[in-house]
Amino acid sequence: PRCDPTSLSPMLTTGNEQFITDHTDDYAALMERVMDPAAQPTNLHCTAGKDRAGLGSALVLLTLGVPEKTVMQDFLLSNEYRAAANQKTLSQLSGLLDANELEVMRALLEVRPEYLQAALDTMKDEYGSVDGYLRKGLGITPKERAKFQKLMLDRANG
Repeated sequence: PRCDPTSLSPMLTTGNEQFITDHTDDYAALMERVMDPAAQPTNLHCTAGKDRAGLGSALVLLTLGVPEKTVMQDFLLSNEYRAAANQKTLSQLSGLLDANELEVMRALLEVRPEYLQAALDTMKDEYGSVDGYLRKGLGITPKERAKFQKLMLDRANG
């Protein structure tokens, strides 16, 4: 059976919702490490570096007080930075896959706004706000957040 590339969007959107509902402990552990001055610098990565790590990077930026719109723009930069590698992958597969299958692969290789938006919306639905998720879900106290902001933003400015 042919896979409709548009059917992947709901699957990947649901995956991002589940990052919030089912993997909060994992992201809490990530943020604990990222916020530890002794663990600086920290490298975030995963298999493709765009889904789990993309949300992790978004959480770091949100904790630092970066507006959601800017976080989304940063998230979508993966499409620009990964464009050449993604095109190479698609070119290598072009002799093995039909046009429909190549579009499915493209959908898997890209990031799309609805993926991160699903996670942000789930934070708001489950915790009242993104800040509520950071505080109640990830356990980041206002004092810890302020300390992290000072550490990272002072470092960036000085």
